[in-house]
Amino acid sequence: MKAVLLGGTSGMGRALARQLSARGDAVFLLGNEPAELERSAADLSARHPGGAAVGHAPCDLEQPAGFAAALDAADAALGQFDTVIVTAALFASQADLERNHELARRLVTVNYAHTLVFCEHVRERLLARGGGRLTVFSSVAGDRGRKPVGIYGSSKAGLSVYLEALDHKYHADGLSVLCVKPGFVKTGMTAGLKPPPFAGEPEQVARDVLRATRGHHVDLMGRSAGDNRGHYHNAELDRLLDQGRATTDAAGRKLIYRRAQEIIADDLPYVPLWWWKNVVVKRPELRGFVPYPDGDLISLKSASLN
Repeated sequence: MKAVLLGGTSGMGRALARQLSARGDAVFLLGNEPAELERSAADLSARHPGGAAVGHAPCDLEQPAGFAAALDAADAALGQFDTVIVTAALFASQADLERNHELARRLVTVNYAHTLVFCEHVRERLLARGGGRLTVFSSVAGDRGRKPVGIYGSSKAGLSVYLEALDHKYHADGLSVLCVKPGFVKTGMTAGLKPPPFAGEPEQVARDVLRATRGHHVDLMGRSAGDNRGHYHNAELDRLLDQGRATTDAAGRKLIYRRAQEIIADDLPYVPLWWWKNVVVKRPELRGFVPYPDGDLISLKSASLN
């Protein structure tokens, strides 16, 4: 993997960069603090099995005019990158954002608009060379409107929708887009906040993210699943999930996953505490549309226009 990391000098970005370097991948750092880039590059080089030099270049999400030059430097150092990971973002409390309108403008602009523009630069380059991987950190704060993180969450909601659309549009062309919503992770960004019982550690989250970046597969139930925050484990289910991923026969896979669903229904490792409020507006000639409470697109399975 030839990976560019924007935000790789702290928090989750640092954990990801260290694991990439330690396993021998080529890494290039982007960030807005020159001294920290120097220190982090030296640290990563020392962790690399071959002691490979780690390049770096300035890139500030508040200065989109510099995005192209930063990616040019990464391309030159890596001989064309194939993976870009974005962890950089701004965070502030809801109270601070409500008191300071300029801070709110900066945060929403950086977390949504400028991150989107950076990803567009990446998209163009990766598609021009046949594809690649783009992994971007969003947040579960954007999944629904919550009073404690209303403004921050709205910036991440927009980013998540963009990333989903990007993957839908270009996945067939070789661009694999992964939107990461890790929940509460014990990093500098969350310092001073009371960690919930399910708070993640950066190193474990980084391992899950890199596994998902390589295979573009994350599930909730398997022993190695990136979203398995409850650490649910069932040996028979793990075996079936591994078997299902390796099976190319559609009928055989259906039987495997049916048995997996039976195990999950029996064990009931997760109990949903809320559902989306889904409002459906449809034309009279649309037949066979069945709305589901989770908003799943299976609603369209038997739909037709008459």
